[in-house]
Amino acid sequence: MPPVLFLCLKDAGGFRILSRLGFPMNYHIKYDQRDAITREVLLSANRIAVEIYDRNEEEINWLKRLVQKARYHGIETHIITTGEADITSVLSVTDNILLVYAHKGEGHRKPSNNKILAVYDVDVALDIGTKAHLIVNKNAWDPEIAGISNQNVLAISAYVDELITRDDVLIYDAEKGGFSFIDASTYMDKYAESMVKHLMGSEGVRSIMLSQVFRFIYEWKYGDEYDKKDATIGLSIINLYLHYEV
Repeated sequence: MPPVLFLCLKDAGGFRILSRLGFPMNYHIKYDQRDAITREVLLSANRIAVEIYDRNEEEINWLKRLVQKARYHGIETHIITTGEADITSVLSVTDNILLVYAHKGEGHRKPSNNKILAVYDVDVALDIGTKAHLIVNKNAWDPEIAGISNQNVLAISAYVDELITRDDVLIYDAEKGGFSFIDASTYMDKYAESMVKHLMGSEGVRSIMLSQVFRFIYEWKYGDEYDKKDATIGLSIINLYLHYEV
């Protein structure tokens, strides 16, 4: 099974754009981006990963409020923290809340079987021999991470800002074994139908994606410039999630 993909953004305003695409996705939001977690973002989230390290009163109170909202919306929450920030002393951890402890490098004690380790280096994630959430300063379609199928790498957090700023569509080329961008008009003419066929018969989140593919095709043909922009972003994100786990 491929790793779960969490979407990171350097420009936190992009979370609002992603939230209007009409299908659930996974967000990785840092504490200093907390204002981006609006009701719309929560409604569009399947999973959410948040980072909290200092464990001061302000951060803990914010985390408690977020977890309460996430529970209400049925969102799986990954809390990325350090062992010293003993979140369990102030927050009840349930099946829908996962603790992800930051890796400290050489000699770091591995977590117990029910914990996950946040790792910031690809080679370390592949070799560490325990459950890992890989967090990288790379694009989600970077060849170094897009080909990861290691059973210990449960999740990957990577950036997708470029999908919001570009006007073309990200596709996966099975023959070349990697992602590339293609002109949106060409994509609609040659590849949109194959995406529909690929998603036919899907269940859960992917079935919702299928309904939005029809919407994006329609918006590209008949919508204004904003509709067309949402269409290219949405199709690119869906193409990413066809390669990763939702």
